[in-house]
Amino acid sequence: MANLVITVSRPTLKLGTAGPQGAPGPPGSAGAITLPCDPSVLPGDLVAYVGNELVLADPTDLSRLPCIGCIATKLDPVTAILQTSGIVPVAYSGLSPSAACYVGQDSRPTSIAPAPSSGESVVIQAIGLALDATTLLVSLGLSPLCRIHG
Repeated sequence: MANLVITVSRPTLKLGTAGPQGAPGPPGSAGAITLPCDPSVLPGDLVAYVGNELVLADPTDLSRLPCIGCIATKLDPVTAILQTSGIVPVAYSGLSPSAACYVGQDSRPTSIAPAPSSGESVVIQAIGLALDATTLLVSLGLSPLCRIHG
């Protein structure tokens, strides 16, 4: 039996001058930035950026997608730290270990992709991986959106 060898080449990128960015998150929070948010957003919620603030991501509403991350913590009622990659410092419940996680209809991660009701449509967006039943690893780099009609 012959060995299969796969070679992956990566292009060299030249980066320009950095544009404006939000304030960095707290120490040790790689992949986190501070942004304004809707007061209804809570730690652990999956969010989209709409109208200059973070709002709850909603797979049934295209104006509230794509999900750009998860709320790690709130600094005050209208300011949050957005986790865009890495392990989220919020304990969830009911995730399926080693399973992909999606934007749920309650704006929380779910291991089961949302399904549309009759006459409804939902957008499925993978947002990361459940490391165990309570821990989410956010990884949005390869998360295409898929719209499904019921």
